[in-house]
Amino acid sequence: MRTYTAAIVEDDELYSDFLAKCLSRYGEETGCGFRIQRFQKGESFLAALSAPLDMVFMDVELGESFMNGLETARAFRKKDSMALLFFVTNMPQYAPNGYEVDAIDYILKPVNYNSLKIKLQKAERVLRGRTG
Repeated sequence: MRTYTAAIVEDDELYSDFLAKCLSRYGEETGCGFRIQRFQKGESFLAALSAPLDMVFMDVELGESFMNGLETARAFRKKDSMALLFFVTNMPQYAPNGYEVDAIDYILKPVNYNSLKIKLQKAERVLRGRTG
């Protein structure tokens, strides 16, 4: 069984829960597993980084955080250039900024499981391609 490490950086607890449930559902359907860490602020996410991640799901607006998702992603990329980064937001105007931090995709809220599943399949292809 493949197991992926993932971080969800989302200040809205309901969305964080929903994304975690989507990853679990995807894992059940495909036979892979996810070790998920969840953070409400960019600063706590960056402070907790210790081991490389496979995937990061980052909200652009992080409410009470001093750093928004784009700033957090820039700082994250200095520590980890290989993780697959997904922006999850309701603000499509920030999509071009994702290229600055090598985001693999942009997920618009409200998140739809079927469209997320397609993005996760793409992520798995990329990750498998790295390991052969």
